Amino acid sequence: MNLREKLNKLDKENYGKPNQNDDRKNICNKKLIDLISGEIITQENGQYFHRKIKFKSDYKHGLYQLKDITGFKQKDINNLSGKNKGNITVNFNNMLFIDTETTGLMGGTGTVAFLVGVGYFNDDNFIVEQYFMRDFDEETAMLNNLINNLQKTVLLSFNGKCFDLPLLKTRLILNKLPAIKYDLHLDLLHLSRRIWSYLESCCLNNLEENILQFERENDILGSEIPHIYFDYLENKDPVNLPPVFKHNMLDIISLVTLTTHLLKVHNSPHRLQLSAAELFNLGKLLQKRKKLADSINILKKARKKANSSILKRKIDIKLSWQYKRANKWSKAVTIWKDMLSRQSGGLFPYRELAKYYEHREKNYKKAKTYSKNGLLYLKHNRPLIENSKEEKDKLEYRLNRLERKIIS
Repeated sequence: MNLREKLNKLDKENYGKPNQNDDRKNICNKKLIDLISGEIITQENGQYFHRKIKFKSDYKHGLYQLKDITGFKQKDINNLSGKNKGNITVNFNNMLFIDTETTGLMGGTGTVAFLVGVGYFNDDNFIVEQYFMRDFDEETAMLNNLINNLQKTVLLSFNGKCFDLPLLKTRLILNKLPAIKYDLHLDLLHLSRRIWSYLESCCLNNLEENILQFERENDILGSEIPHIYFDYLENKDPVNLPPVFKHNMLDIISLVTLTTHLLKVHNSPHRLQLSAAELFNLGKLLQKRKKLADSINILKKARKKANSSILKRKIDIKLSWQYKRANKWSKAVTIWKDMLSRQSGGLFPYRELAKYYEHREKNYKKAKTYSKNGLLYLKHNRPLIENSKEEKDKLEYRLNRLERKIIS
């Protein structure tokens, strides 16, 4: 009996018998629908699982209600992003919050987004939609429907710039589907790091607990999620999937309240009880964006609040430089002298005062005094100072130049 005859015999023997795989699949689908309250969507290029959750806009999540974001205007969002998007309409109505759960955390062409969550405002509600592929052959159908619903101007993500968006772009190309279209992408991880870099970690969970006053209960670690999905694929049992859907949903909602808080930090910091560290980082960001007056005002507030000597030294250095840029020399000098009285800042105040009196005031004797005192400080603290020999050479060179100026 050849191979073809054997296969025909098997077909005849199995004809009319129930397919165990189909039964198992039907049981799995029913259990998935019961556990997660979603539906199976069927379209031309396949099926996928879809879940839609509706929240009232007054739903409270940590510090804020979801609707608190609706009070901001386009200029506020431009201020947060640091970009002037005057040619497009940017408001909460055309924002789409997006987060993915994937088969791996390192990316690459082998990584797949098996669950994509999106959130948006609709009338007086906030809608979270979750697109889930029950197996790899459902990716095209899932992504196709996802793309059809991504008609928003502004995307907001957490590490989406480096992970979620490049991953989705790759998967869309491989499935021969059109790219995601948007006018502005705000990656809240990068925006958060600029303000809260002093935290041990700027992961979303840490920001929730330390900034947004929200603590998750019975949440799973993101690193566990790929293993849960692979276990589901192998066993066809969705019993462990509900925490994955919940984790993704909470990520989406936290993006809304995190955006609200970041908008407040950037647009009305005087209304918040920001710490000295938060104000310092905001002042640095405003400096980078060339908002000199705003930067000075924020750094002044940070200086008043600072209790840590290390932080106050950093603020003093940054604020005095801003005063120099603004041509407010007397204020800069006051800070440098205060640093000397507190024995703060190492060589920095000696060097700055020597430069000021030599080049601005032409008071070479005072400049000489600060240079000599700087050398004495260097002598007693040489092991603590980086490039101490280079600094010593610079100070001695300045002293020799000042000696010549005094004689002449």
